[in-house]
Amino acid sequence: MAIAGAIPDPATRANFLSRLSFKDRLFELLLAAIGIAIPIVVISIHLAGVNLAARLASHFWSTAIGALFLALAAGTCYLNLYTSFIRPWLHLRKFGQIESYRHVSGAPFVGGFFVFAAAVMLPPSWIIGTFLLLLYVFDTGGIHWLFYSLLRQGL
Repeated sequence: MAIAGAIPDPATRANFLSRLSFKDRLFELLLAAIGIAIPIVVISIHLAGVNLAARLASHFWSTAIGALFLALAAGTCYLNLYTSFIRPWLHLRKFGQIESYRHVSGAPFVGGFFVFAAAVMLPPSWIIGTFLLLLYVFDTGGIHWLFYSLLRQGL
């Protein structure tokens, strides 16, 4: 009987990895590249001063749309944190047991794209850059959390 969240034995893990097709491995590589690219864009634009979209960020509407993406990124981050940590904790406090808890997924991968769009659209600022990086790190539906959970399960 397998325990949920337990690390599988090496034979099970090797069997799973051997069944992955070339397309599956290519998709994993693409997700990893996107997961690494988002914080690099935020750091380069807002913290290192490399403004790749200088003309775009100087326009009023670009800044307004960037602020909208920033708000959407913050909302998505909160939703994902709530469904991952706060909601199970509230259920445990209310009912005293976690066995009856029904997991609800947040909005996977959406927050990272909102962070990327906000980073490109907003004018350079270390405060905005730091806030965007914090949103990206704490967004439990992000690509980096997918890789963390895969590593945690041993896949």
